[in-house]
Amino acid sequence: MLLALNGLPVLDSDESIQLVTDWFITHVEGRVPALAEAPGMLSARWYSVCNDLGTYLGDVMIERIPTVRWEFFTPSDSGLIQYQKPVVYGFTLGERTVDDELAFDLIGTCVQIGQRVILGEPLLDRNKRFMLHELELAERYA
Repeated sequence: MLLALNGLPVLDSDESIQLVTDWFITHVEGRVPALAEAPGMLSARWYSVCNDLGTYLGDVMIERIPTVRWEFFTPSDSGLIQYQKPVVYGFTLGERTVDDELAFDLIGTCVQIGQRVILGEPLLDRNKRFMLHELELAERYA
């Protein structure tokens, strides 16, 4: 796996997850040449990396919160940004029934952070720890 090739442990500990986040923010690359109509676009390889990282984080999330699962998201509101994407789903907000509109698009989150880095936008503290931030939110919503 890409992470192992770069000397990163692929573990489910918070420390390991933050190391992966730091590695991503330091190494993500934009499309060359950049497109004026799509500023911040990642290189094709880095979209693949986001798929891998989102899947890794989703699997950790499911391991920590056994009541959630991967799902192809098709809610009744097709305007939701996660519509027709693989998401971690099944959050109840402490109730007995699943909230139909609450899903984590972890691949999309990774892409968004990568785009911010490529554009040179300042990262908030939660952006610098986006993988752990997503896990904390998920645990709160479970």
